[in-house]
Amino acid sequence: MILENFKHTQGKSCRTVAIRDTLERCGLTVKEEFVFGLAGGLSFSYVDPGGIFSENKFFKALAPNLMQFEHFAQNAGVDYRIVSEADNDFSKLESMLRLEDNPVICEVSPEVYADHLGSKASLWKDFKLDLPVTSHVTEIIGIDQENVYICENYSSEIYSIPREVFSKARDIGSDSYLDPHHRIHHIVLPADMSRADVEGMIYRAVRGNLKEYLDGGNERLGMKAFTRFMERFPELPESCGKTICRVSLEITGSLIKFVSPGMFRKMYGKFLMECVPYIGKEKEIAEISRLLSGSDYLWNKFAARVMKKDLSVEERMCGEATIELLSGIRSKEEQAIEGLREVFAA
Repeated sequence: MILENFKHTQGKSCRTVAIRDTLERCGLTVKEEFVFGLAGGLSFSYVDPGGIFSENKFFKALAPNLMQFEHFAQNAGVDYRIVSEADNDFSKLESMLRLEDNPVICEVSPEVYADHLGSKASLWKDFKLDLPVTSHVTEIIGIDQENVYICENYSSEIYSIPREVFSKARDIGSDSYLDPHHRIHHIVLPADMSRADVEGMIYRAVRGNLKEYLDGGNERLGMKAFTRFMERFPELPESCGKTICRVSLEITGSLIKFVSPGMFRKMYGKFLMECVPYIGKEKEIAEISRLLSGSDYLWNKFAARVMKKDLSVEERMCGEATIELLSGIRSKEEQAIEGLREVFAA
């Protein structure tokens, strides 16, 4: 079966596109940027190189989105659960499609089915990472005897993937970031979302996001990670060596360019502007949005520079142009955070 009259529009983030499509299916049209903000989209992650686990052999920086379903559900007041089943005969997936008439949101390793993505195949083939991607989510909108039909956030097309290939993409093995795999993200919306307290959602989302970003205990996440990255990055060639840094630059550049373009700063700024009709404070929010848009631009320039192979590792990491980019990013982000604290003070 294939869902009838399913509306899908491409967007920036796999999780927030999936949430937006589910809302649209239930009759509530919202912009992806608004979902992104309600899902706690202001984030940062930095992993130091040289750890005892394979995942921190190289340094990595990105804007992570692993908790966006949980954050959205909490802030929007909807039910959410994770289903973890291999389901190689597709009976569970088919049952969910048939009974709920909504897309089934699955975690996958998209490199496995890249050859079936047509013009978008290069997106995953060009992506540089030391381990398989297993945190990407896709929307299953149909299944038949031969294929699984999916929608991806980066395209408006519907793709058909052979069932055996898709099964492998859902269970890539233990040499990746997430274990167990084959997870299904299940969002249950109330009968009437139109009665929701949107202003309350906004304040819960931004205040919760700020608290987690500024005061979270995980050293790899939030402001702690951001500050450590800014301070350590120019020193890494000397402390880690050129080989580790050369590979790490490809990884981090890919993560910023493909997984979290511009660290999603412009996207969060657009979410804030969507909040103005509900909370006012247009002048203050417009300034914060401007700062985040500027940071987004500089992050993209930074990603392009660190992936520039005709420059030496030292030039890419501690050259004058790199230091200037990092300084500009840090200044704009710190000003934006301070502005958010003032506007959304409890």
